[in-house]
Amino acid sequence: MLDLQPIAKDVEVLPLNLINIEDLETLVESYEGSDLDFLRVLESKAVKDPNMTSELQYFLSGVDGYRFPQSKRATKIHDQFQQAMISYLFPNAQTGQNEQSSSTNLDSNGR
Repeated sequence: MLDLQPIAKDVEVLPLNLINIEDLETLVESYEGSDLDFLRVLESKAVKDPNMTSELQYFLSGVDGYRFPQSKRATKIHDQFQQAMISYLFPNAQTGQNEQSSSTNLDSNGR
């Protein structure tokens, strides 16, 4: 569409490749967790696909060190989020386990 309507003589419209937030977060986690060179990956993508016709997520899936290992920071955040979610969804889960084990002990003692 831009090829049909020039913006101005001095303006050149170059290809643009968008990245969704999940892929960006995974890139950062991969960078923190291993020796993945973030800029080298993006430069490699630009060289292999100068017209930016393919999606970045498909390119990233073939990069060694992408997704694993996760950074310690990301793992800590994930674990905290998961614990908070479990506590919110099942507020009596811990109490319920203690009550159940107490009643089991009483039953095993014959009371």
